[in-house]
Amino acid sequence: MAQVFTGAKAIIRLDNFPLAFVSAITINHENRLEEIPQLDDLLVAEYAENGHRCSFSISIFKVNDNSAASLGLDPLNFKDILTQPELIVEVVDADTGVPVYTMTGVKFQGGQGSVDARGVWIGNWNFVARRGRGI
Repeated sequence: MAQVFTGAKAIIRLDNFPLAFVSAITINHENRLEEIPQLDDLLVAEYAENGHRCSFSISIFKVNDNSAASLGLDPLNFKDILTQPELIVEVVDADTGVPVYTMTGVKFQGGQGSVDARGVWIGNWNFVARRGRGI
């Protein structure tokens, strides 16, 4: 049986306000591991975690005009919205509305796109996050 998703799949938050709703997101979650060899042995003793990387791309989003205005941001100027010091992005379960993956310390890396008559942005925007949790 196929599952049909409607509405937002992720929410971009600033100061707990839902700033934008995202319907197309691709996440890259990486935990870097380094081999720790044993002295005079060919076997690896263990794999130590030496880094965590989280990045993602958004291709469709819509700015929440009410939240942007209440935060003193222009809803039509997406650069002011996306270049805030740190954002929170939550990927939401379509059935329950509960966040299943959360990225904190999110910063805008760059991208391009266009806006349609309904205020929906379509393009490709890249972000990095300090921490991704939920997988």
